[in-house]
Amino acid sequence: MKRVKKGFVAILMVVLLFGVFTISSEARTIKSYAQRSIFSVLGDSISSYKGYEDTVYYGSSGATYNINKNNMWWSIYTSDNNETMGWSASVGSAQVALSSDNSLSFFYPSRLSHLDNNGSPDYIAVFGGTNDANADISSSSFYSSYNQLIYKLHSMFDGIKLILMAPNYFPTWSDYATTKNSRIDSYDNSIRNIANTYGDYYVDLRGAYNNTSDCNTTSDRYHPSETGMRKIADAVTAALTTKRGKSTGIESIRADLDYDHYIIKVNAYDPNYDNLNFKFKLTSSSGEVIYDMGWQKNNCFYLDEVDPKATYTAVAEIDNNNDGAAEDTMTRNISNLVKKRTGGTVYNGVDYSKVYDFNYYVENSADLYNVFRNDPSGALEHFVKNGMSEARQAKSTFSVISYRNQWSDLRRAFGWNNLVAYYKHYMDCGYKEGRQATGCTTLQDPINNFFGYDCSAIYDYQYYIEHNPDVKNAFNADEQQVFLHFISSGMSEGRRSCANFDVYSYRNQYSDLRQIFGWNNLVSYYAHYNDCGRREGRVGTGCTTVQNPVHSFWGTDFSPVYNYQYYIEHNPDVYRAFNGDDSAIFGHFLSCGVNEGRRASERFDVVSYRNQWSDLRQVFGWNNLAQYYFHYVNAGAREGRPATGCSKVQNPTHTFLGIDISDVYDYQYYIEHNPDVKNAFDGDDTAIMIHFVAAGTAEGRQASKDFNVWTYASNNPDLVKAFGLDLAKYYNHYISCGKREGRVAV
Repeated sequence: MKRVKKGFVAILMVVLLFGVFTISSEARTIKSYAQRSIFSVLGDSISSYKGYEDTVYYGSSGATYNINKNNMWWSIYTSDNNETMGWSASVGSAQVALSSDNSLSFFYPSRLSHLDNNGSPDYIAVFGGTNDANADISSSSFYSSYNQLIYKLHSMFDGIKLILMAPNYFPTWSDYATTKNSRIDSYDNSIRNIANTYGDYYVDLRGAYNNTSDCNTTSDRYHPSETGMRKIADAVTAALTTKRGKSTGIESIRADLDYDHYIIKVNAYDPNYDNLNFKFKLTSSSGEVIYDMGWQKNNCFYLDEVDPKATYTAVAEIDNNNDGAAEDTMTRNISNLVKKRTGGTVYNGVDYSKVYDFNYYVENSADLYNVFRNDPSGALEHFVKNGMSEARQAKSTFSVISYRNQWSDLRRAFGWNNLVAYYKHYMDCGYKEGRQATGCTTLQDPINNFFGYDCSAIYDYQYYIEHNPDVKNAFNADEQQVFLHFISSGMSEGRRSCANFDVYSYRNQYSDLRQIFGWNNLVSYYAHYNDCGRREGRVGTGCTTVQNPVHSFWGTDFSPVYNYQYYIEHNPDVYRAFNGDDSAIFGHFLSCGVNEGRRASERFDVVSYRNQWSDLRQVFGWNNLAQYYFHYVNAGAREGRPATGCSKVQNPTHTFLGIDISDVYDYQYYIEHNPDVKNAFDGDDTAIMIHFVAAGTAEGRQASKDFNVWTYASNNPDLVKAFGLDLAKYYNHYISCGKREGRVAV
């Protein structure tokens, strides 16, 4: 509950603050401002609206009855009367007679605390009873509950004016209208009597709106539509006008205690509110004039530099036509002014003073400041019910996070999330034991032992949460859960968990371990270092590349053609496929890489090796690339054969069935001038020569700068007469005798 008692005499007589100020009148200052009357509502579904409370019936979208907020009765009323809408703490199915622990009760603490969400209200309209009648609550029970409610509201809000509204009748078409309306009549008598007792306004809504024509757009025909809402607003305005008996007047002089200032507000009413001028005068009990403000538009006054325990007389006047003559005057005595509340520390018989200070709590919690800065009891209740479980610091000498960080014995006893237990331990024992309760920002003596297995060499809690924020966030930094995550998941995921050990570096560094554990069994690397590696002096960090990678297969050393680092750098797809596993990558090279002609060493390029050595091409052919790698490993390197840098085929084949065709065929010329042939046979010199013999000659392709079949035919008509269009015979003739005879071929 946000306020238990806001009447200043009842609350502040027990507060002794600051002593008596002795300040000359010339030094006194006043801040003032203008504020219209604030109007809040406590009611049932007829007054509920989406965005104010959870259980709503009205709303522009998503609520049971679509209606614009400006067409709610309280919005119409405040607009018509130049007032500010405060808050509608109204929910569907609410009853006055329900106990305060029921969320549908008019007494529900959060609903009452919401009434001043938009400023401390000057008026609160209480609009309920329909649901009580529907539940057949007896007249006596209703009267008792309603009376308690009105007393509570007056206690909470100093100088408040309440508007008590008798509920509308049930519709005549309802089968039980007669019985329910009889109950409504009895409730009306109760509401009228209570209003008279407290000097509050009474509004009779019985029959104010017709439950057929004014509710015809709502599905149940009970709840008012826009026309019904307008009639409720008009009924409230009419009742207040009749009760007041005049159109202009001062309603109240309300004393309110802000956290930093004492405030007095003159609450007035007038159809043309903006025309109002105010006078305000504050006099001490000895007759000294403390403040004397001339006519002005302001009606709210921040009072500073006053005796917090003195009694003062406040006099207010209003003028609505700027003629300097007051239309109304009100006088009120106010006492026990203070500038800051101390707040209690005892809640339900328990003293929280060791861990709680009201001023520290509201000043260091931005979200609580505006809510509780003037509500010590509400702040303490929030701390007990919410603040401790939210780990809020409420005193400079106690931080529950620091306390939990500092003391591992308490973490073993209470766990991580039972924060309330830490507060209570300090209150009951820790304070007396002299335990430090602030200043510890990192966890002391965190868990690093798993069923007797010490993991301190590979695990450091602080390092783990700092370098794995997803783990920290997932478990709210709970040391037990974080450690269990490391054991169950972190090691297998290869997560870095301390400054002295990096599992990837350890795996990179030691080939003997890779031979034993393989590549992906990361847990074994952690365990080896923890059990043996650090004792053996092995280094657990700093190695970013694989040392001594595999390069031998069944006793054959492939290092002349294979270098692990070169292979992964120039074949990133292989690296990604095997996640850097040196054994698997070497296996890929032997089973696939050699057949695909992948380069795996700075010293060996299979294409260059094939280009360079025609004797190998004669033995291995063009496409059997693996044989070239194996030849270089087994013989080529030892023979000193160059294996890089040759981009063109050397000594290409130019003999066919023992016949040298070089007079009409040059491999390099042929592939450069016939790229389709090169592409078709991937540069294979033997296959390309055969293509020339079998097809190129018949097609008249030029394969040498020294012979063009068309020129040869043109220059030798005797050959044309002999061979006609059989082009291959021209090539054969030039090879066999034409060149020797000196015939011109280009």
